[in-house]
Amino acid sequence: MQIPDREYWEKRFEALEAAVHKQGLITYGDIEKQYLQAMNKIDTVLAAWFQKFMQENKVTFTEAKRMLQGKDLTEFRLTIDQYIAKAREQDLSESWQRKLNNASIRVHVSRLEAILLQLQQNLEILFNNQLDTLDAAMRSRYTDSYYETAFTIQHGFGIGHSFNQVDTNKLDMLMTKPWAADGKNFSDRVWEHKNKLVAILNQEMTQTVIRGDDYRRATNNIARRMNVSKGAAGRLVMTESAFFATKAQQDCFKELDVEQYEFIATLDSRTSDICRHMDGKVFKVSDMKPGITAPPLHCHCRSCTAPYFDDAEDAERAARGKDGKTYMVPGDITYKEWEQKFVGDRQKADNGVIINNKENTIKLGVGSPVCDLDYIKSEQYRRKFDKLSDNQSLNSAVCARCRAALIHQNGKYTEDLSILRVDTGELVGSTSSKVDYETEYTDKLVEKIKVYKPFSLISIHDHGTNLPPSGSDFGSAGYRKYAFGVVACHDGKVFKYSVKNARPFTASTIDKKIAEYTDRYPDLDTLSITFKVLNSFTKSYGIEWRELT
Repeated sequence: MQIPDREYWEKRFEALEAAVHKQGLITYGDIEKQYLQAMNKIDTVLAAWFQKFMQENKVTFTEAKRMLQGKDLTEFRLTIDQYIAKAREQDLSESWQRKLNNASIRVHVSRLEAILLQLQQNLEILFNNQLDTLDAAMRSRYTDSYYETAFTIQHGFGIGHSFNQVDTNKLDMLMTKPWAADGKNFSDRVWEHKNKLVAILNQEMTQTVIRGDDYRRATNNIARRMNVSKGAAGRLVMTESAFFATKAQQDCFKELDVEQYEFIATLDSRTSDICRHMDGKVFKVSDMKPGITAPPLHCHCRSCTAPYFDDAEDAERAARGKDGKTYMVPGDITYKEWEQKFVGDRQKADNGVIINNKENTIKLGVGSPVCDLDYIKSEQYRRKFDKLSDNQSLNSAVCARCRAALIHQNGKYTEDLSILRVDTGELVGSTSSKVDYETEYTDKLVEKIKVYKPFSLISIHDHGTNLPPSGSDFGSAGYRKYAFGVVACHDGKVFKYSVKNARPFTASTIDKKIAEYTDRYPDLDTLSITFKVLNSFTKSYGIEWRELT
């Protein structure tokens, strides 16, 4: 067995840190775009406001100020109703929804208060999207860092052993657990930044009225404040990225029986004094604490950790694991090849069957799993599929597979899965699950799927719950890079869905949001809640879904 030296591990894990840093910059780029969109909308609101009350009416500042205290806001009533609908659709904070509702029922709202409400609406949307972006990015950062750490260690030794995969329940807890000294998690910081920016912009607009600022000065002042907030968001992204990457490495080190690690600073003219002092120090993994004995030690921290082995015995223990059973890891294997071979779907069960589509939504669903087979076999049902795509051969093949699944699973909650070529409609493979609310990806089916290029296949399965595609369905479509998916419900509904053009997000967040809405809106039925959540994710992440009618 090869035993790499200290320098080998340092270089490999510095490369991993560089990749994490790059991904952090990509996430920050997404958030920058969100700020730009928000500022453009705010600019539009301000332009209309100044035009109406200080130019179009050709009044003096004193008269304009008096007008701003006026109560005739019939036009604003329509705007605020639209804001309320938007706030519900995008699941903005309850406190903001209450504020909008209170404003809508008041008889008198000043023009200054109206513009402040319009500005805050845009900030609420901005920070809600920012939180969604951060949540998805940090989950991805942890998961990727965990597996990339395992690969780097096993690749270095040339042999590997089985290890536990990422526990999504533990990851959920980690996402909400504060790690810094002030006891705040990243969600707390996002809302803190929002409240601070709302207060600052309210102050800016009030002072604009008092000073009699023109449109250019007002927008410049607000843009400056927005840029300060954007910078704070950037620091948050980079710091949290470093934390989740370090935490993933810590958990992976423990899983692979690595007992010690080395602190590695990126040494250049920008290296902080504290990281320079920590460089080269060796600690026990049991004493690893991000922010204290491991990165990040400060904002924009570029330091990382690497496994450290005192002797060959330590290295042997990490390479072979507790039971001593190993497999060879060739020197020329890539991370993607290793992941497919030794990690699989990241949801692989011990029995060798991959369960990828476990439904975490409300399992009772709506209606009955019993199908109206006369309708399923009717011309009316067939016509739904004419609108599926421009390829009529594919449309006919999908209709046939949906009918076959509904006939086979009539009255049941188990599911049939079919994979078809998107260009011809040819069947690639199919399975029938033995467990309710799940589709089954066997090793044989997975191997068949691997042969095809991304977005050259589609998936079809049935839902005895009669619900639209679940979070797991969207996750599967993204992970396997399907062109799109089709869900055939037992009550005759048919849904088409895709994440081909969507921003990254964790599949479980859809299912969790549905569960959250179920508790929050007890008067809404299951179908309405599911539609509400999917519409929200269409706005936030760009998922695509529609019912074929």
